[in-house]
Amino acid sequence: MNVDGPKVKAHHLKKEYRDFWGRRRVPALSNFSLEIRAGEVVGLVGRNGSGKTTALKCLLGLIRPTQGDVEVLSGDPRDPAVRRQVGYVPEKTDLNPLLTPVELFHYHGRLLGVDPATRRKRTDELLSKLDLQRDSRRQLRRLSLGTARRTALGVALMNEPKVLFLDEPLSAVDPEGVARFRDLLMGLKGRGAAILLSSHILSHLPDIADRILFLHDGEIKLSGGVDEILKRDEGTRLALSGLSEGQVEEVIREIRARGGKVEDVGPGRRSLESLYLEIVGSFRAEGEDGP
Repeated sequence: MNVDGPKVKAHHLKKEYRDFWGRRRVPALSNFSLEIRAGEVVGLVGRNGSGKTTALKCLLGLIRPTQGDVEVLSGDPRDPAVRRQVGYVPEKTDLNPLLTPVELFHYHGRLLGVDPATRRKRTDELLSKLDLQRDSRRQLRRLSLGTARRTALGVALMNEPKVLFLDEPLSAVDPEGVARFRDLLMGLKGRGAAILLSSHILSHLPDIADRILFLHDGEIKLSGGVDEILKRDEGTRLALSGLSEGQVEEVIREIRARGGKVEDVGPGRRSLESLYLEIVGSFRAEGEDGP
C-alpha cells in the first residue's frame, strides 16, 4: 500500500444511463479524472445536473462507472475495510427520522465497528462541535433542515474518516453552522484527511478548498488551485486600512501618476457572514437565543 500516494484516484471515468425507452445511452459523466492527497480539500462545483452526484457515487462505489477505474485508500471503494475509513454526507439527509442525533451517532458507530467508549467520546465531541446539544434527544423529523444537515455531518465523522465525501453539505445551514463546518473541515484536513466537497454554492469554497474542479455536462472544464483560478490577469486588487481620507487620496493620486487606473473607491466592508456571527455571538454572551 502506497501511504504517500493519492488517497482518492479516478481515471477516465465514464457513466452512461439509458433513456426512458431504453433506446439510447445518455452520458452523465465523461472522461472524469481526479486525484486527492492526504490533507487536501478539493471543491467540485457545477450547476444542478452537471454530474457532481454521479461522480461522487462512482468514487464511493455506490454505482459502477461504464468505464474507467476508481481507487480509494489504494483499494476498491466497495471493500468493507475501505468503507469503514470513509465518511459520506449525501445530498439528501436520508437518515431514520424517528431517531435522535445521539441515537444516530451510536447506531452508525456500531455499524462501523467503533468500540463503546470511543462512541461515547466521539458523540460528546460532535454534539459540541456541531452545536447539537440542545437537540441531541429530539427526533430527526422534528429538527430544522439545517440541524438535520449538521446531524448528517456528525454521522459521517463518527469513524474519524481518512476520506470524506460531501454532497451539497451546506444546504439549509445558517452562517454560524457554516463557520463550524469550516472549522471541522480544517481540523480534518490538518489530521491528513482527503476531502471532496461538491457544491453549486461558490461563496464558501475559496476559504475551504485547495483546488477547484468545474464540472459541466459531465466533463471537467476547468481545474486548478483556488488562487490560480480566482486571479484576475487584467488588474490588481488593493485593500487599505488605517489611513485617513486625505491619505487615501494621496495614494490614489500616486497610482494615477504612475499610469494606473483606480476603478472603484469605497469604505471598507465586512462580510455579511462575519456581521451575522458577531450579532449571534453578542446574544450568546448575554444568554439569549438571538434572532
